[in-house]
Order: sequence, then structure tokens, then C-alpha cells
Amino acid sequence: MAVRGGEDIARDGWSVRVIPSLHSLIGDEWLGGQIAAEPQLPLRFDGYAEGGTLAYLVRIAGHQVLFLGTANFIEAELTGLRPASP
Repeated sequence: MAVRGGEDIARDGWSVRVIPSLHSLIGDEWLGGQIAAEPQLPLRFDGYAEGGTLAYLVRIAGHQVLFLGTANFIEAELTGLRPASP
């Protein structure tokens, strides 16, 4: 199933919220946008882009686990979440 962020997928006994996220932030620069369809290599720093970075909130049996495999996030997307800590 292809997702873009914002989906809340529920199945019998579990659900996953797909959360838009960010890969990184370097200084004050966000690497937004898209890489050209046929980039000229080697790419300069400003030729790289970020897109499609996602986090996942998995809910099962009354528990919540946040999978955030990036170095940054969108604060508003995580506001109010309280996943369990080990």
C-alpha cells in the first residue's frame, strides 16, 4: 500500500498512523523539493532534495510505538503523542 503521510490505517486489532516527517536539517537549510528526473552527476549540495520521509505510530493492544528513523521531525505532527517508553 503506497502512503504519503496523514493516513490512519486500521485493521483487526491494530492500526498505523502514517506521519509526515523530515529527514534532516543542516543549519537553517531544509532540503525540500524533488531531485530532478535526470540529475547531472555529480550533484552539488543544492541538487539534493528530501521528500517522502515518514514516521509511523503503531497502535496495538493498548500500546503505542513511534517509529522515527530520521534525524528530524515536524513538531506539529508529533504534538500530543505519548508513545510508551521501555
